[in-house]
Amino acid sequence: MKLEGTQSLITGASSGMGLAVAERFVQKGSKVHSFDAQVPLKEIDGITSHSVDVRDPEQVARGMSDVTGKLNVLFNNAGVLARGGLFDVSHDQFRKMLEVNALGSWLTLKTALDQDKLVEGATIIQMCSTVGGPPGQRMSAPKVRPYSLSKGLVHEMIGALRADRPDLRVKAIYPGAVKTPMTMAGFASEEEYDKQALANWGVVSTADDVADRIMLLLESEADNLVWDPARKEYVFE
Repeated sequence: MKLEGTQSLITGASSGMGLAVAERFVQKGSKVHSFDAQVPLKEIDGITSHSVDVRDPEQVARGMSDVTGKLNVLFNNAGVLARGGLFDVSHDQFRKMLEVNALGSWLTLKTALDQDKLVEGATIIQMCSTVGGPPGQRMSAPKVRPYSLSKGLVHEMIGALRADRPDLRVKAIYPGAVKTPMTMAGFASEEEYDKQALANWGVVSTADDVADRIMLLLESEADNLVWDPARKEYVFE
């Protein structure tokens, strides 16, 4: 799709993959709105930042009402991660992952629909994860089990969205390990993160790597961008 002259909303665009995609959207001529509870890592002309916690209906509704005109693209990207096995995370950590990763995506899209903020045939990009993807492709995730469960719910929502709203163009992202501020939290250094990424995934992927492929996905007829662990590369499906 052509982004020149469009308007987009990206959640979680203060850093990581959200910021990388937002920069590319602006470069292609889209006016970008960012919903994020965190302060942006950098200010970029063409990106309007809204202080919005996607878990909060009032904040999402206020932020959406501040968007003038309609959206051509809505990218549900916001996510949080707490590492640990099924019972290694706290109640608050598990709840936050469910609320940000799954409920936040649902709430943002529902609010956009309720406020009639989407153009006809709008494109929805939904961030998921290889650890929450289809059973035949889902990677085992014993060290991030609750996170995987939250992303499994997102995967189910993608299928429901496609079935219930065929008027929307739905693109889904199933990345592997990606080097972002979120995923590096808990590591003593970048070198330590790189070492484990190479050991477990065979490659150190960056937010820019995935953002470049998301842009290609938008231009293609494919529905999904999926990390293929056997080939150690992203494929379009």
